[in-house]
Amino acid sequence: MAAYTRSMRALRVCIARLLRATVLVVRDKRIPRPVRWAAGLGLMPMPGPFDELVLLVVAVPLFVFYRGPLREAWHATAAPAEARTRVPAHTPF
Repeated sequence: MAAYTRSMRALRVCIARLLRATVLVVRDKRIPRPVRWAAGLGLMPMPGPFDELVLLVVAVPLFVFYRGPLREAWHATAAPAEARTRVPAHTPF
């Protein structure tokens, strides 16, 4: 039972960090407004594969052209204990 509690706590921390980073990316003025609007459209709960398709299309320019703002948002939302640790240079974001 303790392993389940630890894993659920870790999942909750990861999701909270992901949501905080998403808020920072959506408010980042370096990313063009149409890309941010399309990402918001993809995050809306719609039936069918439309929202997943929009997220896949938006992910390509974000990953290729805006990797810096994504990385900055991810590092800015680190917990205090995580912020003190050294981040390797080969992080995916």
